[in-house]
Amino acid sequence: MVFNKKISFCLIVSFISLVVGRCGFWIWDASHPPQCLEAQEHLIWTKVIAVPRHTTTMATLDVRVMQVLSEECQSLVGERLRLSWYSPQQEVRPGTLFAAEVRLRKPWGARNPGGFDYGLWLLGQGYRASGYIRSAIRHHASTSASSSTSSWLSRIRPWRIEGQRLAFPGLLNALALGWRDEVSERHWRLFRATGTVHLMVVSGLHVGVFAGGVYLLAFTLLRLLNPVVRMADPRQIALLISGLAVALLMLQTGLQAPVLRAGLMAFVLIVVLLIARRTPVWRVLLLVFVFAVLLAPRMLLQNGFWLSFAAVAVLLFYFVPRARKFSRVRSFCACQCVMLLGLTPWLGASVGVVPLVSPIANFLTVPVMTVVTIPLAMLGVCLSHAGFFAPIGQLSLSIADVSLAWVLVLLEGLEGRLGTTGYFSPHQIGQGIVASIVMLVPLPRLHRCLALCCWLSLFVPAAPKLVYGDFRITVLDVGQGSAAIVDTRRHRMVVDTGPAFPDSFDSGSAIVLPALRYTGKDHLDYLLVTHADNDHAGGARALIERYPSAQVSGLRQPCVDGAQWHWDGVHFEILRDRDASNRNDASCTLLVSTPRRAAYISGDISRPVEYRLIPRLPRNIDLLIAPHHGSKTSSSAGFVAHVCPVFVAFSAGRRNRYHHPSPEVVDRYEKVGSVGVITGLQGAVTWRSDRPWLVRTQRTKGEWAGASARRCLRD
Repeated sequence: MVFNKKISFCLIVSFISLVVGRCGFWIWDASHPPQCLEAQEHLIWTKVIAVPRHTTTMATLDVRVMQVLSEECQSLVGERLRLSWYSPQQEVRPGTLFAAEVRLRKPWGARNPGGFDYGLWLLGQGYRASGYIRSAIRHHASTSASSSTSSWLSRIRPWRIEGQRLAFPGLLNALALGWRDEVSERHWRLFRATGTVHLMVVSGLHVGVFAGGVYLLAFTLLRLLNPVVRMADPRQIALLISGLAVALLMLQTGLQAPVLRAGLMAFVLIVVLLIARRTPVWRVLLLVFVFAVLLAPRMLLQNGFWLSFAAVAVLLFYFVPRARKFSRVRSFCACQCVMLLGLTPWLGASVGVVPLVSPIANFLTVPVMTVVTIPLAMLGVCLSHAGFFAPIGQLSLSIADVSLAWVLVLLEGLEGRLGTTGYFSPHQIGQGIVASIVMLVPLPRLHRCLALCCWLSLFVPAAPKLVYGDFRITVLDVGQGSAAIVDTRRHRMVVDTGPAFPDSFDSGSAIVLPALRYTGKDHLDYLLVTHADNDHAGGARALIERYPSAQVSGLRQPCVDGAQWHWDGVHFEILRDRDASNRNDASCTLLVSTPRRAAYISGDISRPVEYRLIPRLPRNIDLLIAPHHGSKTSSSAGFVAHVCPVFVAFSAGRRNRYHHPSPEVVDRYEKVGSVGVITGLQGAVTWRSDRPWLVRTQRTKGEWAGASARRCLRD
């Protein structure tokens, strides 16, 4: 017995060491790309794996490097890249081979409070780098690269649902085969707004329905044939057939992370049933987790990975201790309630927004999708390529298409109902998780009611902890653009909204709105746009649509020079050069001050305007958002010496094409003792008037202290 315990202990330690070593090696490799990656342009042979987005102005390509034609960066061969191709001159489809001159960078994205981390998402999806195509030449002939992983996967994945009689072939491809590149952005917005995105991803629900259907069909046929051929146990053979079918489904969907997780869980369950041994469900879940991490450590960086395991764990946590049997209807209703209670804190922490209509939408659509749409779509895919049974397959696809149309009509009716919650603070997340655990444990009703009251605190919006007379400024990381949030005790203001690009990215909805909701009440009093350039005003539409009662200045109507107001003991004043000759110089700048502290948001003004505004600016301010992103046409020596900020924030993107901020401008601020922070490198920057010598940066998760020895004197 003691010997067996020692063996078990050694195996557990070895397993843990293997998992930790595997994850550690992958994380180190992913965080240390080759030094040649960002040094120059690269000429490479690529093969298109998928086309997530394709418009007349831009195409987003998921490609695999087949060959690097230059001597540098040969380690990129076989790696996946995420490339943007602006104004593509030819149509690109999966499987296309072409030579391209590309500009690459390591996975990187904006880092903001409550915002989506694009760089982390790229790493989680397995991309080695991202970038854009400078020029490309398409190659129609086949190459010897057919032995690569992408090639044999493409040979196994030939099926695609097509048909003029189907209304939603793209959605059916996503449901049955995992081909999500044909799902329109309008449909993605609808699924996100109703909390039903999981229905469009081949994951646990799809694999469960598929494996269960294959098992029932195989078991029925084997029971009918068993008296004739005297075969072995039909149950075990049906389980093996079901496992083989799940493996083929995983290959058909390209070994995507959701189906890989669900497939591993199905395999473990099949093995447990085959060996006919009573195994604790928690041990099965742990084995699936370990195998998933060993096979693909990058899944640790995916929100879906943690949400899927959290969903299974929540259901097991509730149903396992309850020995009594539930009816099917009651079990389904209980599942929806348990998922709402247990996953809301997780969703608020990982995804951000949580649609309140999600339980209703899932309650009405999941039965239809589980019983009708998904089984018939998968059956139609299989039978439509089976020759004699092709008409039956087409009929199945038609019925699935009609049911999907009914689901979309229902979701469109629910879209926007009841509002949303989310973007919880760490304190709210911890409190919500503890409260949900208490509610799901079989405890007395009084204890669960008290826990429910704590859980409902998730819906109480967080407010900035500012007292009367203090203010806070958050300079957001919007790439090569500008956006900032100004908070007082009871009021909120946004100055600029960052860029927006048609059919691709809108920083107003993707960055500014999440940051607003994460850092305070979901409310906006004033929107000030310094000028109408896209990098400052592109995201304004999203904020105006969400906050129609907010006062807007500088967009449709020019701001008023000298306009002043007071909020909660804080003074605001708009400064603008009335004699400006261009749009940048006509920027609506904002001075925020108290009797002791001052901050200045300077727009894109140039040196002549700086000299004209100097008499109206206080000396030795605490925070400055540098004019024109730190361009050499701004931040004159006289201006820098006059304002002499403790902190200067350069709102500029990492490795931007304008080379902002200019090294000579950075040096000019350093000479007067200012501490410079670049949003593209450090992420969003937060400064508070009650802690004027500190700023907090989002990427480093730390605080920067101001200079202890100032080279400019205070009045």
